[in-house]
Amino acid sequence: MSLAAFVNLIGKRRAWRLGRGLYMLARGEVANAIETNGEAALVGAIIAAGNASATTLHLWDVGGNLGEWSQTALDAARKHDRQIQLDIFEPAPSAKAGLDHRFGDQQNVRVHGIALSDHVGTGKMSIVGPSAGTNALVSDDSVADNVIEVVVSTGAAMMDEAALPHLDLVKVDAEGFDFSILKGFRAKLEAGRISVIQFEYNHRWLAQRESMRGLFDFVEGLPYCVARVAPGGLEIYPHWNPELDRYFETNYALVHNDVANRIGARTGRWDESNVFLTD
Repeated sequence: MSLAAFVNLIGKRRAWRLGRGLYMLARGEVANAIETNGEAALVGAIIAAGNASATTLHLWDVGGNLGEWSQTALDAARKHDRQIQLDIFEPAPSAKAGLDHRFGDQQNVRVHGIALSDHVGTGKMSIVGPSAGTNALVSDDSVADNVIEVVVSTGAAMMDEAALPHLDLVKVDAEGFDFSILKGFRAKLEAGRISVIQFEYNHRWLAQRESMRGLFDFVEGLPYCVARVAPGGLEIYPHWNPELDRYFETNYALVHNDVANRIGARTGRWDESNVFLTD
């Protein structure tokens, strides 16, 4: 039976979903859950590896929401008997209040009610729900029903304000504004002051006219590589490929070149069919 006949037999909708499922499975794309998508493993690897120049590891959670990632980091620190200082950035008032309540009794956790971006000042934030994961900064507040004004800063400015010379791990989840936050760390990335920045990539990047191609241009000349956060560990991409700009929801990371081997990152390659392979 030809493929065309098979599609006619099962119908376009079923064939489309089957093909997409096989494609996603081959790519290694999984549900975006901390426990299984590689995020928890990355936190554990960073904390277990430690930092030879510091007794306390510094982690930032940018877009804290309910605090699930932050709790994962705290649990990993206890498991590996490491000291960490965790700073959480959450500008949505109800979500920040929830984080204050959840982590208020932990002296090594600070919650900041500001948004990070690529500038210092103020911004507009759409509040979809009290603790909705889709609360986000907006470029045009005319498209949102409930918009509030929030304080905005850059990661580099906040590091300077805290007199913090180095960050071991930054997690970013900003509903499409992730690249803007990375740009706000530019000066620190140029100086190699951050070990790993994890960020979320999905279709919301399109609203900001951002792409993985733009990210690779941004990283060029910096002491960092681009990697996907995968269940089996970090997978480093040697260069951009059109297959990366599919806008499937995936976590990626900028990884300092000196850190990649220490946390078990693997470098892959694109074959002649634009299939990404790792050894």
